[in-house]
Amino acid sequence: MFKFSGQVVVLVGLQFGDEGKGKLVDLISSHFDYVVRYQGGDNAGHTIYYKGQKCVLRSVPSGVFHTSAVIAPGTVVNPFLLLEEIAKLEALLGDSLEGKLLLANQSNVICDFHLEWDKLCEQLRGAAKIGSTLRGIGPAYADKSARIGLKFMDLTDKAVMRERLKLNLELKNPIFQKYGFNTYELSEVIQKYSEVAEKLKPYLIDYYSFIAAEIRKDKTFLLEGSQGILLDIDLGTYPFVTSSNIVSSVNSGAFFPGSAVSTIIGVVKVYLTRVGEGPLVTELTSGERQIEEIIRERGHEYGSNTQRARRIGWLDLNLLKYSIKIGGITELALTMVDVFNQLDSFKVCIGYKTEEGQRMEESVNPVLMKEKIIPEYRSFKAWTEDFSKVRRYEDFSPEFREFVDFLEGECSIPISIISFGKNKTDSIFKEKSKLN
Repeated sequence: MFKFSGQVVVLVGLQFGDEGKGKLVDLISSHFDYVVRYQGGDNAGHTIYYKGQKCVLRSVPSGVFHTSAVIAPGTVVNPFLLLEEIAKLEALLGDSLEGKLLLANQSNVICDFHLEWDKLCEQLRGAAKIGSTLRGIGPAYADKSARIGLKFMDLTDKAVMRERLKLNLELKNPIFQKYGFNTYELSEVIQKYSEVAEKLKPYLIDYYSFIAAEIRKDKTFLLEGSQGILLDIDLGTYPFVTSSNIVSSVNSGAFFPGSAVSTIIGVVKVYLTRVGEGPLVTELTSGERQIEEIIRERGHEYGSNTQRARRIGWLDLNLLKYSIKIGGITELALTMVDVFNQLDSFKVCIGYKTEEGQRMEESVNPVLMKEKIIPEYRSFKAWTEDFSKVRRYEDFSPEFREFVDFLEGECSIPISIISFGKNKTDSIFKEKSKLN
């Protein structure tokens, strides 16, 4: 049995999302009193398997099967999709989520017109589109920043709700009409969101008061990040990013100061994937299509929400080190190691060169480089494992342990969790982990 030191532990992706965070939250959440989703929306799906059944969680924290789950103020939430997700989970669990799932009344609401605005913006971008999931996440965060967003606590105050919605529709309807998109009637929107507010009332909490009280009781919290650091709106590959902060939202979105966090677990796959547009320096070339398809099929590299095929790239050490530094990562969780099982070899990007052949300094910010860069690779022999017999780190092959030693040496932090396979039991805690 593993005991996690400290009151607050953060688990965050270090790549472009889809690192396997959901499975790891499912693995360790029973050690905590609460699991908290602190940013993002339903554009990211966290896949876990419960009693052999696949379950994709979009708004509800992945630890809901084992502990109490909280959706914090830093999120944006589509109330109708949340109710659908609650109904599916209750059917799977055979029990009500009331009292177990808590929704901050300070969270912002994703409205129907946000989804419509998302479609309009992507259409107007044309060839410069960013690959939005079209779920209204960006527009909802934009309204939040513009101070015209609707919070869940506003849904219970008819006067405030009317004022906010009236302003939104006055701003958006003329533009929708100009481009032939749907327009919205104020009275219909008010009625629709009044009804959904009534259904969500049992889950709503005053987040700050609740968290402050639970901290005084020495309760423990696992904070679950959505997407990955390389998609952070300020720290990622802008403009091909998400609409929220992956790292700093621990403070601003969940109300936990950095001093309260004891451990930050960074999740990294043994390769890279990316959905939609944006730079991917190590993307597999046309000559690597066969290995690309093997990785995609073994790793089920299709969007949890969109089913779009993810782009595949080799692990990029420059990007990984960047994410570790800016995220304050204290430990790594290495995932999808079974995907490389019994391959001949694989590659890791260890640096960049210019087209002229000049090696680039590691201190150069890898997410801001605009010029054409060429990755430098180191090749590794792949491993052959019988994962059914792996119970401890020493059970892995020398080839795999050599790769782990290489990563730990390059990144200067320990790999504490190793994940293989789809079930949460397909994981081991590496010896001498700080999580012990």
